[in-house]
Amino acid sequence: MNELLIVEFFTSQSSINYTKEKKIFNEALKLVDKICLDFSENRQISKLHIIRNINLKKIKLKKIKYYNTTEGKDLKFFLKIFPKDIPTILIAPESDKISIDLYRNLRKELNLQHSKLNSLKIFSSKLKTAKKLASLNIPTIECKDLKKITKIPIISKPIYGAGSEMISILKKNNFKIDKGFVYQEYYPGKKASFSMLCFKGKCKLISCNSQIVSIDNNQIHQIGSIVGGMEKHRKVFKELANKISKNFKDLYGLIGVDIVKNKEIWRIVEINTRFTSSFIGLKSSYGDDVINLISNFYIDKKKNLESEIKLIRQAKVFF
Repeated sequence: MNELLIVEFFTSQSSINYTKEKKIFNEALKLVDKICLDFSENRQISKLHIIRNINLKKIKLKKIKYYNTTEGKDLKFFLKIFPKDIPTILIAPESDKISIDLYRNLRKELNLQHSKLNSLKIFSSKLKTAKKLASLNIPTIECKDLKKITKIPIISKPIYGAGSEMISILKKNNFKIDKGFVYQEYYPGKKASFSMLCFKGKCKLISCNSQIVSIDNNQIHQIGSIVGGMEKHRKVFKELANKISKNFKDLYGLIGVDIVKNKEIWRIVEINTRFTSSFIGLKSSYGDDVINLISNFYIDKKKNLESEIKLIRQAKVFF
């Protein structure tokens, strides 16, 4: 089947408060629209099906068909329209276990082209991610008991959070401990990310990116990426990618990994089992062949990971 269904959590809601959550919806819209624009240029794909709130903007292309959610017609209403074997890309945040819950709700209804539930459970939780990686001797940022963190400042993060959501720099240790948060040492080194295509324990490293980060009132925000900005570190990133894929064989599809450099060692901050916003700059940086490699992966039964990746130019993307 050369058709794809894309379900993105925020933009498929039947009722949205666009004013209150404008930044979230703008970022989600940019990502899904870019996937649609890039994938629609692949001749092997005949149709892209998108479930989207009726009040959000749409792209007018013959290959793209929208299904408008309203207060009377939610995501569940449209599931019965599609055959159960339609390849489906699911994009949902880790916040409040949203990605886990949505996966559980959809896996019997659709042919989800996604990492399995076990990986979602690990990588949706910053605490489980850190513990699991450490147990496998994969360099990471440990979550520690505050009594064991001797250096100030300290980073606090929600255990279940997406991206840079609610990440704070704590410059004093006399604060109230929140059970829903984890605490880590602050590493001021280079921030980066990479994307990889995973299938049955194997992977293809796609992009090597530098992150654009802002700090405002002791809140850390990733506001963008320079896609291809860390290409000189491809060899090291490839080693990390291989370690991840070999140890987590049910990772599937395009995966985003955030990392930080500390004392000449690149450490994994988190692993996102979904498309991330760095995809927006992927075509500009690495070209059509990389986009076709990814889009064909989701529609073909034979999963091809053999393709030469060459940087064309760096692309600065703001979320």
